[in-house]
Amino acid sequence: MHRALALADELVQALPPGRDRAEALVERARLEDDDLQKNDELLSHALEEAGDDERLRGQVLDQLGWMRGMFRGDLAGGIADEREALEIARRLGDRELEMWASAGVAHLELNAGVPRPELVERAVALEQEIGQPLLWAGPRVQLATFRRFAGDLEGARALYEQTFAEAVRSGNERWRPHGLYNLAGLECHGGNFVRADQLLDEAIAAARDAEDTHVEGWISHMRALTATWLGRADEARAIVDRILEWAERRGERPAIIRAQALLGLLALSEGRADAAVRELVESTRRLEEMGIRHPAAIPAVPDAVEALAAAGDLASAGAMLERLEADARLMESRWVDAVTERARGMLALGRGRSDLAADMEARAAGAFDELGFAADAARAVLGRGRALLRDGQRSQAAEVLADARDRFAKMGARLWEARAIEELERVAPGRAAGELTPTEARVAQLIAEGMRNKEIGAALFISVATVEAHLTRIYRKLGIRSRTELARLVVDGELDLAAPAEGAPPEPS
Repeated sequence: MHRALALADELVQALPPGRDRAEALVERARLEDDDLQKNDELLSHALEEAGDDERLRGQVLDQLGWMRGMFRGDLAGGIADEREALEIARRLGDRELEMWASAGVAHLELNAGVPRPELVERAVALEQEIGQPLLWAGPRVQLATFRRFAGDLEGARALYEQTFAEAVRSGNERWRPHGLYNLAGLECHGGNFVRADQLLDEAIAAARDAEDTHVEGWISHMRALTATWLGRADEARAIVDRILEWAERRGERPAIIRAQALLGLLALSEGRADAAVRELVESTRRLEEMGIRHPAAIPAVPDAVEALAAAGDLASAGAMLERLEADARLMESRWVDAVTERARGMLALGRGRSDLAADMEARAAGAFDELGFAADAARAVLGRGRALLRDGQRSQAAEVLADARDRFAKMGARLWEARAIEELERVAPGRAAGELTPTEARVAQLIAEGMRNKEIGAALFISVATVEAHLTRIYRKLGIRSRTELARLVVDGELDLAAPAEGAPPEPS
């Protein structure tokens, strides 16, 4: 990459003004990953020197629109440039330019909350028709993003894996880190954060091999996301600090929003609602300023609803929810519908409508589970458990909160697991660790051996009523409802019935 930049600079300097130099400027801009202002200037000069060469003007506008919309934070300007490029392509009958401009318009308008799948599908058809060499942001990659935003993870995975395999076979090493980044993102949605971390290790190495600082910045953001979910808070903050410095220097405004939204998510996972509000409200303000309306692009708005509700600012949470619902109506996305329902539940909980909140969170969790968004589902399960607890349904709350804890533990999401454990301790002290008193442990063992309450009372020299009281406490601590479930936990070894240490104080009668 270093040598390519040097050669491109020499070429631009050597050529006189005109079409040839305009083409050289376009190529130089394609290589400029570290300074977006310079990239903008290169393409603007190319546009001036293209003169009345419409095809070249269309190529420049396509690249300029993508850069402005995706990286400079000027979504409206980027869409305008891409639309002009598409008009030129159609007027000239230029299928290659139409392919790129169609994909560009479709993706930028998707971020603006106005999905036009017919455009990206047209781009994919043109790609197959003309056999365009694979590039990282090609039409099929854009179609995969459409599917991911809509909540179709499996459909997105099929395309991401297909295009990545083709890139590997082609030997295009510059594409490799982009493909690994996309695949890691899918693993994050599925709650497979350890696997995502492994893919990101490969992606960073590949980006450095290709001297691609741009994609390394994006990979760093996702590494901060996995660090956040895996409970590596100090690492996540350190990475975000570097991202913010890089994005400010480079002029990449959307990267700043992503970093702020990530800090908000980290604060939520730590149970610090006020800190989350500060980061998330500012990121939602910037999103609105830039015209980014699709919640899947940067999910700051739904997280802001949760943070504001948890912090007790119900008026602001309500206004943020109205904004989310208005955006959701613009698009057909099962993921957006589910995340909106989860946000409704969070606000209902804040307003004291715990019964409604529990139902909303249950619907959201079911939708996320069906779609395969494991991390989102676990958060909705936690929300439902909190709502059931506030509603006085302690037994069911314990069961649901234990489910949330187990989901987070399976993902390695230590901070979120801690939040679930806190709630579980409120409803059933000792349940989070499955801690039973010595007598409760003995009762559980005898239940597993098939004894009835009367037999257990006789064996332990206690009344049947006392046996029943012990069972009630055991069920509450373990979040279960029957002797059969208790016996299974003992037989399967899932319940620690170790004897108390010698000298332990006697239990109260």
